[in-house]
Amino acid sequence: MMCDQKDNRNHNPENHEETESFRSTLADHPLVAVLRAETAEDAIEKADALIEAGITCIEVTFTVPNAGDVIQYLVKRKGCHVGAGTVVTAQQVQEAITAGARFLVSPGYSFDVDMAAKDANVPYIPGVLTPTDIMAALAQGHRLMKLFPANVLGPGYLRGLREPFPQVSFMPTGGISIADMNDWFAAGAVAVGMGGALTKGTADQVKCKAQEALAQLQR
Repeated sequence: MMCDQKDNRNHNPENHEETESFRSTLADHPLVAVLRAETAEDAIEKADALIEAGITCIEVTFTVPNAGDVIQYLVKRKGCHVGAGTVVTAQQVQEAITAGARFLVSPGYSFDVDMAAKDANVPYIPGVLTPTDIMAALAQGHRLMKLFPANVLGPGYLRGLREPFPQVSFMPTGGISIADMNDWFAAGAVAVGMGGALTKGTADQVKCKAQEALAQLQR
């Protein structure tokens, strides 16, 4: 279990400065596009469409073939804040960091990923769902967490979690739509990760949906 795992190295509990910097980025860009695609070329084409629409915080998942190449491409894009998602091994941490990823996200918690991220001083956002998950992540020093899969229990569940865990900043991800995005912010989310609702379809469709999502966010 997470709470039973120990490490004798001198780690900053949550890469405090780097994580606070990323939290500040989320305050300015609270819509994180979670990029999944069948090929690296398709991912790059859709990422370009997202950026053209005005979304600059993009999470490239390791389910994308050659995800490191996609991250490396996006790092060179001016004003793009790019991270790696679906990070489940320490090897993927190294690949993501080598490519230039500025944050790491997992569907759950991995002690190995956590240690590798802390060694590299890169923000790591673990996935949580239950109060037990949250307490375990808190014990490892985390205060920014991904609520996943968010759509299973809805915004009311997030509102309920915030009462016993006011110190935690939640980024719900999974099944969030443009229509219900603002319900999550009203429930207390600091940011939302949006995947299929943004990135399915052609590049032109992705751009249109991203513009619609940003307009909804401004409301």
